[in-house]
Amino acid sequence: SGSDAVWLSIELGYRGRLQRIATPRPYEFELQFTSALHALLSDRRIGIGWFGASIDPVGLTDALRRRDEYASTFRYVRTELERRGRFVELPRLDDGRSVPDDIDVLFVVRPGAVHARAAYEIDQFVQRGGRLVLCLDDPDYDVRTAQAVLDGSDAESSPLRTLAARWGAGVSDDHAWDERAASPRLQVVGGANGVSYARLDSPLLITARGDQLSADLPPTRGLASVQFAWAHPLDPIERANVPRTVQRTDLATTTDRAWRRPLGTSLPVSQEELRAQLFVLRNDPARRF
Repeated sequence: SGSDAVWLSIELGYRGRLQRIATPRPYEFELQFTSALHALLSDRRIGIGWFGASIDPVGLTDALRRRDEYASTFRYVRTELERRGRFVELPRLDDGRSVPDDIDVLFVVRPGAVHARAAYEIDQFVQRGGRLVLCLDDPDYDVRTAQAVLDGSDAESSPLRTLAARWGAGVSDDHAWDERAASPRLQVVGGANGVSYARLDSPLLITARGDQLSADLPPTRGLASVQFAWAHPLDPIERANVPRTVQRTDLATTTDRAWRRPLGTSLPVSQEELRAQLFVLRNDPARRF
C-alpha cells in the first residue's frame, strides 16, 4: 500500500568488468557515459592525485561544520573523482617527495601557503607530461553572512601563483565585475521575524553564455552557460608572456562590460549598494577578462 523511491542506474559491462552510473543526470550524462566507458576499456584505472584543500570549507564553527557535513565545498567533486579513477590524496610535497609516477592527473585545489619545494615538484610533474588542474582562490565567501575568510596564503607572490604566471596564466587578486552577465542570487537578510532572503542581480555572479564560451575544447563546447561566483580574472593573453612551448586557450570570458575591482571581505547586500558601486566603476574603461 506504500511507495518507495526508486533511483535508476546504468551498468556497463565488458569482459567481466563493471562500471555503474549510479544517478544519471541529463545535464552531464555525456560526461558520465564517456568517463564510465573510458574506465571500462582501460587496462588500468587512471591515477588521480589530490593536493591542497581539505574536504571541508575553512572558517566554519563546529556547529556549522556538523550541519554542512554532507554539503561541504569539495565533497561532490572528490566523490566524482573517486568514482572515475584511483584517487590518492598526496602528502606534503615540501619534504623532497615527488608526485608519484602512477599519477596521471593532479588536482591542486586551494592549497593555501605552498612551499617553494612543493611548487617545484608540481612543475616537475608537468614537465614529465603529467596533467594539472590548478584551482587558486583567496577568499572563502559564506553567502549566508556575505562575509569572507581571508588568509592571504594564495597571494600573487606565492610560489604557486608565480609558477602559473610563468606558464602564462597569472591570476589576479581582483574580482571580475560584469554588468551585462550579472546573475540573480539570494542574499540572506535579517528581519524582526527571523531570517529572510532578498534577490540581487549581482555583477559578482557571472553567467557566461554564447560567445563567452570557447567552442574549441570539450570542457565548454556545446554548453549553454556556465556560472562563476566571485571570479578572479587571468592576465590578458597579450600581457601574459606565454612561453613558446605553451598554448593557452581561454575557455570562458566576461562580456565587454566588465571591470576589475579590488578584493573585499564582504559582499554587497542590497541592490542600491550594487548600483552605487557600479556607478563608480562606469568611470573606468570596461573590457573583457
